[in-house]
Amino acid sequence: MNNYPRLIIAGTNSGCGKTTIVLGIMAALTKKGYRVQPFKTGPDYIDTSYHSEVTGLKSRNLDTWLLDTDVILELFVNATQKEKANISIIEGVMGLYDGFIGESGEGSTAHLAKLLKSPIILIVDAKGMATSAAAVVMGFNEFDPTLNIAGVIFNRVSSQRHFEILSKAVEDKCPDIKVLGYLPKNDGLTIPERHLGLTMLNKQEPLSTIIPLLTEEIIQHIDLELLVKMAQDVDPVSSYTQAIFQAIIPAKTVSIGVAMDDAFCFYYEDNLNILRSMGAELVFFSPLNDIQLPVVDGLYFGGGFPELFCDSIESNISMRTWVTHASNLGMPIYAECGGMLYLMDKMITLGNKTCHMVGLIPGEARMQQRLSKVGYCTATMLEDNILGQKGTSIRGHRFHWSRLENTHVPNAYQIDGSENTGFIQPNMLASYIHLHFGTQPSLAQNFVNNCRRYKEIRMERRKQRW
Repeated sequence: MNNYPRLIIAGTNSGCGKTTIVLGIMAALTKKGYRVQPFKTGPDYIDTSYHSEVTGLKSRNLDTWLLDTDVILELFVNATQKEKANISIIEGVMGLYDGFIGESGEGSTAHLAKLLKSPIILIVDAKGMATSAAAVVMGFNEFDPTLNIAGVIFNRVSSQRHFEILSKAVEDKCPDIKVLGYLPKNDGLTIPERHLGLTMLNKQEPLSTIIPLLTEEIIQHIDLELLVKMAQDVDPVSSYTQAIFQAIIPAKTVSIGVAMDDAFCFYYEDNLNILRSMGAELVFFSPLNDIQLPVVDGLYFGGGFPELFCDSIESNISMRTWVTHASNLGMPIYAECGGMLYLMDKMITLGNKTCHMVGLIPGEARMQQRLSKVGYCTATMLEDNILGQKGTSIRGHRFHWSRLENTHVPNAYQIDGSENTGFIQPNMLASYIHLHFGTQPSLAQNFVNNCRRYKEIRMERRKQRW
């Protein structure tokens, strides 16, 4: 049985340098010839874009609050097998034990580590710390003795002597935990941030200069051979019931246009694969740069940064007209967060500039200086729609910096039994909620089925005209 070599790299807290070190390790292992399959704990789109850039393989999300145990295991094994990876590196979220509030620890890195039977490498920010680092590592190790904290890496270490003090302290107090090395303090190796967390990867970001330098620092200061050995020294993953990806993929009977460019880039990679597994051909297009839609039977607008590209969206009248025309014909359209904002009448920027959007949803989206909503949510569908039936309960995640004004469209969901949100029309569903189709594969199947019905109706109308 394939043991699927794997490691989870966790932090003591957000901001400890976890993502920087993870990227460096992924890049260094890739440089050494390993085929690294990247994963991210929890609902994140930006870290995964960095992972994919440095490894050349698509990063996937593993979220133990959104997804059942069998689904987590299936997504992990499917990606590892599909990409023929010989090691998987899984980046944690926040601190090791931080997740959805509750005793179960759902959504936490620790919970995922247990499900995957994965060793953990703990990242400790050592700035301003010496022997006390051992107390931190001891505390994390003893908090849950069922976890396997196999190693520790220190970040922002000021000198070789500093590292020796840190290393000796941990080795004396935690002899079963290996010190793998450190990353020296260097402000030039910091991954840039913006209001949505890490900056989304694009050609303007300085990753092209940071990653080579970071890779060399990792190779020089971290024992990668020991790290790989730890990843290989694992038990087989638990058995699971396969429910997402079928052994025989149906023929491509429907095509779905997926908005993909600098403004629309927040998609769970497995969402796209789940749609493909159900017989959908995905056709990527750019609402920013293309002047017309491709020939498709449905549209999927993910989240992203439309607020940064208001002028380009507004000036691309041709594309906005095509989307409106497709909607008027009854084409199924599903949109999340930034994709929903694109379908509004207008968007109002932080500078109070008003830009025209597509206009399928009456009202405006006004950008805010601070987060409006963040976190997991449970939603109930208020009416039948292109993804499900009235009364269907779903789990999702919200993270947005805008609020809506002057809207007059029936709401799609009731959130946590109180707040109504989202918009529903006969052929459209749009909301702030990000869904992982692995939570309920029927959501993706219903979308594909609706796209197929639209295609059949369109073909029948064409025959009648002939």
